[in-house]
Amino acid sequence: MPRDYKHRAQPKKNRSKQVAPKVAWWKWLLVLVLIAAFVGFLNFLRTSTPASKTATETQLTAPHNTAKKPKPKPKKPAKKTEKPHFEFYTRLPKETVVTDYEIKTRVREERVGKAKKAQYLIQAGSFQKFSDADKRRAQLALMGFESHIEKARVGNTVWHRVKLGPFSRPSAVTTIQTRLKKAGIDVIITEK
Repeated sequence: MPRDYKHRAQPKKNRSKQVAPKVAWWKWLLVLVLIAAFVGFLNFLRTSTPASKTATETQLTAPHNTAKKPKPKPKKPAKKTEKPHFEFYTRLPKETVVTDYEIKTRVREERVGKAKKAQYLIQAGSFQKFSDADKRRAQLALMGFESHIEKARVGNTVWHRVKLGPFSRPSAVTTIQTRLKKAGIDVIITEK
C-alpha cells in the first residue's frame, strides 16, 4: 500500500556541533607571501627609473666613486636648418599624368563629339646625361616627330626629359603612342 512521506520528520542534526573546517597553516603562509610579493612588485615599479632618463641623471643617482668621472662635453648649439625646397610642388600642378585607359576614353568621347579641351604632352624618355637625351631626340626626328628637351631638377640630380607636343586631340596622342611603342620607346602622357 502506498505511503505518504510528506510529513515524515527528518532527523535533527546537532547544529551546535558543526565547526568551520580548519585551513592548513601553510595556505595562510602562501597567501601572505603572495601579498608581500605583489606589494614589493608595485614598489619596484614606482621606484624604477624610466628609460628616458639621460646619462647625467643616472650619474647623479649612482653611488659616489673615488675614481675620476669624465667631464661631460659641452653641447654645441643647434644649427638652424633650412627647410628643404621642393620643386615638384610648383611643377606638378601644371602637368598631370594621364593613364592609357583615360586616353582611350577620351578618344571615344572625341568620336562622339564630347571631347575634353586639353593639351597633351608625350614624354619619350628621361635621362641624366644630355647626350643620351639628344640621341633620343635624334631617334624621334628620324621617325618624323619634332621633340624638345626640358631640364628638371630632382633633389641634386638634373634630368633631361625628351617631350613631344603639345597635342590637342587624344586620337593623335594614341597614334603617336602606338608608333613609339612599336619602336621600343615607353612613353608617359601628361596633360597641361
